[in-house]
Amino acid sequence: MNNTIFILGNGFDLAIGKKTAYTDFYDWYKKRVLDNVDANILMHELAGDLATWADFEISISDYISHCNNVDKYLKSFGCIVKQLNNYLKKECVLVDWEKVHKDDSIIQEFAQSLQSFETHIPTLETPTRFNIQNDKRMQFFLLNYTDTFDKLLKIAISQNSVLEDTTSGSTWLHGKVDEYPTTGIGTIEQVINETLRDNEKINKVLVKSEYRRIVERSDSGSLPYDSFRRKIRDASMVCIYGSSIAETDQPLWEIVSQWFFGNPRAQLVIFVYDEKIPIDTEVNWNESTEFAAREQKNLKKVQDMFFQRAKQHVCENDEEKLKNFHVVMNAPLFNFKLPRKAE
Repeated sequence: MNNTIFILGNGFDLAIGKKTAYTDFYDWYKKRVLDNVDANILMHELAGDLATWADFEISISDYISHCNNVDKYLKSFGCIVKQLNNYLKKECVLVDWEKVHKDDSIIQEFAQSLQSFETHIPTLETPTRFNIQNDKRMQFFLLNYTDTFDKLLKIAISQNSVLEDTTSGSTWLHGKVDEYPTTGIGTIEQVINETLRDNEKINKVLVKSEYRRIVERSDSGSLPYDSFRRKIRDASMVCIYGSSIAETDQPLWEIVSQWFFGNPRAQLVIFVYDEKIPIDTEVNWNESTEFAAREQKNLKKVQDMFFQRAKQHVCENDEEKLKNFHVVMNAPLFNFKLPRKAE
């Protein structure tokens, strides 16, 4: 059995038309009138000129390293996270699921993307691709907070017996809407001010794994990250889709990197979006010199960034192993838009 783990980030929601970018949330937040004046000030100082959620999380650790009142900061931060939950809840409600059920093409495209994802990995050797096509089991771990992927998966499974036999359910690594969505930093070492690293409140509120342990009232060994660590041991492939490989998810990337170098069969795939390359399945990119050059550039860039985030040193002796590290640009996966209700 070829066990494949998918790690899906907010890029999935964006790809199918949901307004879940950081800038979408910030534009909505600016129009709100909140009682917590400190939260409004903090949001403005934290993130007025940021572009992504990864930028936002990094700004959290930067700001707290220079603030004078940690308790007020943490209270204001909690207010911002509550507003994030409200915004994402609104976005989830705006999906017109009645139209989704009526439009067979959406579910068919979703199912097809999962059932044939390996055909969009051009650097995957033919025997490996063939083995995956004929004997695979997929498991899904979500970095985003919405229920969209999980709902689509359940609908697809109800209509597709093959998908039902080859997939497991979804696990949210950072919580989900109305169940303590968790944003913050990956490790306490990411707080720049070393004198604050022993602050128990900062550790419990801002370090994502510690916060999850508290809100889930969980002992060591039963958290989503612990489940991921167990599941990846039996995986032959990990696919990362719609994630920026954020520094604030360092513990996750460390687990993946250790698996990659520790498992001789491991295939690591990162699907990336390059806005300078059109998504066009009619183009024979193998014959495109321009595409080949950008592909090679992206491969090196993504590999370097991933191993930097994972704190993994790569040497010349790893060159053969890196042939199993695949970077795929603009794969035509999940090529549909969800219908929205009127706001």
